[in-house]
Amino acid sequence: MLRPDLGPAIFRKPPTAAGVTAFIAAQRDRPLTYAADVSADPDAEPPRGYVVDEHRVCVGNGREAFLAAREMLLRWEQMPAAWMQIEVAPRPPRVGELVVTRARYAGLWWLNACRVVDVRDDGVETVNGREHRYEVAYGTLPGHVESGIETFAAVLEPDGRAWYEIRAVSRPQFWLAKFARRLSRRLQRRFAEDSLQQVAALVRERTTVPVRNLAGRAEAQVAAVGIKATA
Repeated sequence: MLRPDLGPAIFRKPPTAAGVTAFIAAQRDRPLTYAADVSADPDAEPPRGYVVDEHRVCVGNGREAFLAAREMLLRWEQMPAAWMQIEVAPRPPRVGELVVTRARYAGLWWLNACRVVDVRDDGVETVNGREHRYEVAYGTLPGHVESGIETFAAVLEPDGRAWYEIRAVSRPQFWLAKFARRLSRRLQRRFAEDSLQQVAALVRERTTVPVRNLAGRAEAQVAAVGIKATA
């Protein structure tokens, strides 16, 4: 295992409880690692060297679908269950709290650490034909392969469609992510795609309202992806 105080902890076999505990303790009070001008604001330009990834999927229509997606974010259920799990996270998300995930890829296990830096909650009592949003953003700590901030959002738009959105502003931090940048980017895309599919599928399972476009035609999924970068 690499030293948990220097970066992400990487293992050739599943980490022990002691290894996870040591990593959590080492990361809990560490500072955020991204540049001061990195912002979760979608209108902000990324600093030099950072890449912005934006992904969204329509998960249904109306308040029921929005609340189902919101509940998933409250429980951190957006993390792809097939290859990633939460080791520690506040439920519901709270600013300042630690988030540690464990993932497996290419025969390796690794732990990544972040801290919740923002939570926006427009509430659930009233929806008056305006955009309604619940979102949580976390920023990277030294124990993460990337440097940046990632935002997950459940959105109810004025037209009645409910969306799940991911927005990440990042650049590689760990030496392996820098060396194998193409692989790192592929893994980031896989995370987003798997997360979109998981949230959309679970919302459909937990609600009774089908996904429909504005013309009323049933749809299984609507997705749009955008990427921009500042070299």
